[in-house]
Amino acid sequence: MAIIESVSTDVLVEREEPLEALGAARAAAAAGHGRLVVVGGEAGAGKTSLVQRFAADLPAGTAVFWGACDPLATPRPLGPFLEIAESAGIAGVLDTGSAPHAIAAAVLDLVQERETVLVVEDAHWADEG
Repeated sequence: MAIIESVSTDVLVEREEPLEALGAARAAAAAGHGRLVVVGGEAGAGKTSLVQRFAADLPAGTAVFWGACDPLATPRPLGPFLEIAESAGIAGVLDTGSAPHAIAAAVLDLVQERETVLVVEDAHWADEG
């Protein structure tokens, strides 16, 4: 009878270059030059794992907020930003009936308070708004 040992590792294989690119974008944003980074790839390619590793390695005090687009025929308008507002504790100001500019303004206010990373997953499911 063989004993198989399960070993867990935090190593992401062949992800050094994308992690460095994300780090460079973060450094530019920290210097006052905001950045938008799109991480693309096939389903199962490890996009979420890459961004989770990047977020885990951020300096202490960096706020990280996650939101996801709904895989629905009629997704909630600006759904990921409503999720971000909820996790940031500012959802009381917003609801699904809020004007898009009010949601955008609240999220912009949020990111200006401190170094912040916003992650929007599954953007291909985004609504037209």
